[in-house]
Amino acid sequence: MISGYTQARRPRDALELFRTMPVALDKVTMIGVISACAALEDLETGERVHCYIEEHGFWWMVSLRNVLVDMYSKCGCLHKAHQLFDETTTKSLISWNSMISAYAAHGDANSATTLFNQMVECGEGVRPDGATVLSMLSACARKGQVQEGRRVFEALRRGDYAGVETGVEHYGCMVDLLGGAGLLEEAYRLIETMPIPSNDMVWGALLGACRIHGDVEMGERAVKKLLELKPN
Repeated sequence: MISGYTQARRPRDALELFRTMPVALDKVTMIGVISACAALEDLETGERVHCYIEEHGFWWMVSLRNVLVDMYSKCGCLHKAHQLFDETTTKSLISWNSMISAYAAHGDANSATTLFNQMVECGEGVRPDGATVLSMLSACARKGQVQEGRRVFEALRRGDYAGVETGVEHYGCMVDLLGGAGLLEEAYRLIETMPIPSNDMVWGALLGACRIHGDVEMGERAVKKLLELKPN
């Protein structure tokens, strides 16, 4: 039931039910409660469940560690999140993605980049997926790190990250990065040369950058494209 509330995006109901539970917690329940704590940024309850996990011998479960990393990061405790990540001896793709996306969400592009490079080079059989690359591009966009963003994006387009296809969301992040840096013509050319159909998110990112930098002519081009996509 707790898991159902969490999946239905009703974290408050999930925690209310948890607080009235007379029985011991199992893995599924703990994941649901921690996820609800992350959604509500309820650090106090999250720490209580963390203590329960340690006291009852569930500490070896990577899935529980992963949701704890996500919970601590969303509660602003990046140091604690990274400590848990480092203590996880067998890291899954979700482990890496949770920590990289945490740094990206908090605008720490340098730490996200360091971790991303470690992931690529670690040789543990875990490779970046589309979400990993998207987090990296998002981190670069937040901090205006154009060169690093270009490096990651070009590696993606070359196929350096095996099995990861360049999606419209990756183009959208790159347009956001270039536009934020004032490279509006480059951002426009990137959209125009996309090998996949563009969408309103991509053109909306360019329009937002035009507003910031006061480029009326480019803004009109972006509006025209948006109207073609969504005439109503």
